[in-house]
Amino acid sequence: MTSPTRVGPQVTASLAATLPSNTSIYNLPLITWRSKRYVVEEQLSRKRSRGRSSWIKDHGVFLVEVSPTLQPLLTP
Repeated sequence: MTSPTRVGPQVTASLAATLPSNTSIYNLPLITWRSKRYVVEEQLSRKRSRGRSSWIKDHGVFLVEVSPTLQPLLTP
């Protein structure tokens, strides 16, 4: 049995990656965990978004789950 891939090193690598100026979701590094794909939310540009203001951001990053076709999944 293989050990699961850790999320922390993937997030660190994603934040350290150099991204093009006109980044799309297809250019973002994917973070995989338990057969699901995520991208770091702050790397995902969203029009008219003011970002999150939460105490959680002081201690980590937000991840957005993406579909197999690389579209952000909507939360219910």
